[in-house]
Amino acid sequence: MILTQILENIWGRRRVVFTVPLADGSHVYMEVSRSQNLAFDEQRFVVIVDTEKFLALWKAEPNPIHPEIAHGNPAFWQQDSKFPQADAGFREGFHNPVPLAKVSCEYRAARVSFQRKLFFFINTITHPPFHYLNIENGVTRTIWLLAHGCKAFPVECHFTTARYLHDLAGVPGTDITTVADLLPVLN
Repeated sequence: MILTQILENIWGRRRVVFTVPLADGSHVYMEVSRSQNLAFDEQRFVVIVDTEKFLALWKAEPNPIHPEIAHGNPAFWQQDSKFPQADAGFREGFHNPVPLAKVSCEYRAARVSFQRKLFFFINTITHPPFHYLNIENGVTRTIWLLAHGCKAFPVECHFTTARYLHDLAGVPGTDITTVADLLPVLN
């Protein structure tokens, strides 16, 4: 993953463009833009995720909206009705990069799901704690990258889950960075 450069769009909003390599040796471009609110940008983090670890966390989501998508494969993902839109978006290239997907990494504590008394003993089933991932915005962008064999890509997440996401699915040798740090205010 290469931080390509900092640019300004036609409305004067600053953005960072990332180069994302694909399995066939080509690459696509993704961006994160500065908002009008510095405090908000200090709570937005960019994490470079390893695709396999990311997908495992996504599959662990206990109540997904579309479970078949998380558990799909490239052939299945390419049949998604919005897949051609993502394809067209990524084809725009460097001058019109695709926005980063917004995700959250959640934690579910251990819980008891069933108790019953059997003779003089209480039978208890306890579910262990686990982490999982929720894609808040950008499912189609994500499955497009997965279908094209991308090994790592940047995502945006809130500060409350950025460290979890990085620790569980981050690419080794990378760290989390705020949008505010990526795009400092110009004097």
